[in-house]
Amino acid sequence: VGDAAVGDTITLVDNVALAESVEIAAGKNVTIDLNGKTITGPAGDYAFSNAGEVTIGNGTITGANGVAENTADGASIAVSSGSYTATGDLFANVEGATIAVSGGTFNQSVADEYLVDGYEVTDNGDGTYGVREDKGWVYSAPGYWNYTGTWSEGATLGDDKVTIESGAAYTASNASDGQLVTFEMTASFGDVNEDEPDATLANAKGAVRLGKGETDGTYTFQLLTSENSTPAWKDAAGFAPAKETDYTFVFVFDLTNKTYTASIVSGATTNALSIGESITAIPFAYQGEVTPVQTINFVGSGTVSSIEGSYETPEEPPAPEGFDEDDTIGEVTLTAEQATWLNAQNNYAALAAKIETMTADAFNNAYLLNLDVTAETFGYEFKVESIEVGDDDVTVTVSLTRTGALDETTKINGTVVLTGTDELGKEFTTISEAVVEDAQFEDDATTTITLDKGDAKFFQPVIK
Repeated sequence: VGDAAVGDTITLVDNVALAESVEIAAGKNVTIDLNGKTITGPAGDYAFSNAGEVTIGNGTITGANGVAENTADGASIAVSSGSYTATGDLFANVEGATIAVSGGTFNQSVADEYLVDGYEVTDNGDGTYGVREDKGWVYSAPGYWNYTGTWSEGATLGDDKVTIESGAAYTASNASDGQLVTFEMTASFGDVNEDEPDATLANAKGAVRLGKGETDGTYTFQLLTSENSTPAWKDAAGFAPAKETDYTFVFVFDLTNKTYTASIVSGATTNALSIGESITAIPFAYQGEVTPVQTINFVGSGTVSSIEGSYETPEEPPAPEGFDEDDTIGEVTLTAEQATWLNAQNNYAALAAKIETMTADAFNNAYLLNLDVTAETFGYEFKVESIEVGDDDVTVTVSLTRTGALDETTKINGTVVLTGTDELGKEFTTISEAVVEDAQFEDDATTTITLDKGDAKFFQPVIK
């Protein structure tokens, strides 16, 4: 090591037993390629004592007190592979020096402070620990099929895809404990499923299948839904799929608001198959308390090219001030019923600002609205910009904003639903809805939608 030039790689050609630490001087920058060989010892000391820059990997270090230590400001140690056993701490550091571990197998857990950003420690279950890239809660893709979970029997793991002949399951190592759960998977259907819904779907949080359309018998994606409390498959309009063709499906389960959304991406177009359906209204989904999401079941035949899953646990919002009976806002003095209803809307500041612009008569006989209505996924955002209430209808202006990497040619389909009630305190119900088709990303893009107002006096638009 003392004779190595800056940037040299030192390759072991045989096993080595050390009587003392190998010292790497300041100004040195070397790679130690263990070359499948083993360094033993030194007992009671670190194998490498580093004041320069050193990268270690591709072999075994055992019998030493530790693998490597930094001894000077500006020194760095990098480990990306290899097997390491230490009787004491694996590494030691000093102020101003860095240790970056991105791989390898160790007889103890690597301290978080020594991990490369974006990497995590894994328990191998045999008394050893590994280090791998943190790809989130669920990640199953070529080279990483069992990375964050396990495929069941019936799944054949190939170089580029998983092949399923007659059903299989992917079970994540950990169940999600979040309230907003998202799965994005690229898969193809190998056969047409024309079975009636059965008990296997009783506890599912979402289901989509390739079926035959009710009208002309062509292929269609179908979603399980419920009409008059009877489970049935329903054609997803607006998309004509093909067998043995990869599509990217996105399922979003909002367990707080109890809604379920399924979308499909084909080329530059995102199509909503099911938009914000109430989970409690469909028989295969959410019942009672929130249950964690952990397993994806595949019935029939097809292939899976990748699965990614994530979940979020929203932070508890700060306690709002809320409204009380006899509160005066502008010209309006609230009744107990009005205060109770307003407190249930959870957008206090926006509602108070709106009420301040209204006369008492307008407030009691006109409308209220949620001023923060948005729907965001895939890097785009629909947002309600304004609402105008006329004698017979309601006009809603919606904007479309790109927040991710999608370009101006991307088209989005969505739905604006108008909910309302004729009396404060009553439940809001759907009055009418309109589809926004092929909306595109443009500067200051807005779409104006006119919906029937029915007999309601209080309105809230919902974007899906």
